[in-house]
Amino acid sequence: MASALVPPGVDPCTVPSGMPPPGQTWNFDNPVSVASITIAICTIMTACALVFVTARIYVNKRALNLSDYFMIVATVLDLAFAGVIISMIKYNRHQWDIPLCWINGQYMKFLFVNTILVGPALYFSKSSIFLMYRQFFSVKREMRIAIIIGLIATFLIYIPSIPLAAIFSAPRVGHSWEELIITRSIELLIPWGIVQGTVSLALDIYIFILPIPILSKLNITFSKRLQLLAVFATALMGVTASVIALAYRIKLVMSADSTWQQAALWMAIVVENNVAIIVGSMPAFANFIRIYVSETKAFKSLQSMLRGSRNDSSKDIQKAPQGPELATFGSPRPRGPSYYELTDSAIMRTQLTTNDSGVSLNPENGGK
Repeated sequence: MASALVPPGVDPCTVPSGMPPPGQTWNFDNPVSVASITIAICTIMTACALVFVTARIYVNKRALNLSDYFMIVATVLDLAFAGVIISMIKYNRHQWDIPLCWINGQYMKFLFVNTILVGPALYFSKSSIFLMYRQFFSVKREMRIAIIIGLIATFLIYIPSIPLAAIFSAPRVGHSWEELIITRSIELLIPWGIVQGTVSLALDIYIFILPIPILSKLNITFSKRLQLLAVFATALMGVTASVIALAYRIKLVMSADSTWQQAALWMAIVVENNVAIIVGSMPAFANFIRIYVSETKAFKSLQSMLRGSRNDSSKDIQKAPQGPELATFGSPRPRGPSYYELTDSAIMRTQLTTNDSGVSLNPENGGK
């Protein structure tokens, strides 16, 4: 089909698929490319996400819940999306550095698969976060409503990508994939990408701020409150990734160098999706570190090396008299009714929130 875009007798592999800027010429042999950066980002981000998800599943292996299953599906889709992107790295160059013969039916299939995968991948990862919130904070009616709103919004933002991809980036019955190059119907999805990116950014901000009022009221020590806020504040990374992805979606509309902007957009989406997976797995990962890593000899040796001489000086400090020990959420022995701590996998199976006065509640015990 690329031959239809060039004069008869001209080899489409000798013709660039885009016009270079004034003063530049095309380069098919050793062009500027972001292929290596793409591979690095996909490999590092998916590896990090796999580590966090594996830790989460291991911690919760005896009582997997809907949020866990959603995160597993998100991880599988994320791996597939990253795999497709890596398989397309030869296109990660300027439009004028790509031979016209490369823009073929196979390329259009790649674009279709990417469009199909990205929406569901983001849907399952971010829905898993809301389902996790429901486990933690579902006592208050207002929080339950807010979580339901978040789940519905997530569905409406990402799932429409599937039918839209089927309509605009797949051929009609009896037509070929190469015909899409002529009709350019896939370009009609670009404005939708901006709409999706904008609302997705608002959703990530919503995910970030949703637990903050509850966490600020928890009847725990200030240091533990900071630890909890730090765990959930990892969602701020998702906001940053969404801003970057939206910027490249806008550039894709305004630039004629579509393959270059498209490569940058795909990398931003990889970061966004993997950050969502990491955010959703962060509480369980923190528990995994506390239970299975912090007590190992290697970790304690590393702590001793980092502390250095501070351990010696700390021995001379007289400890203040200690009062009755306080309860620790998920601890093996109860120590009192008032304070709670994010500790082991029990938090993944227990709903924890506060009432208006800041007293911690456990709905499984009738709110007592």
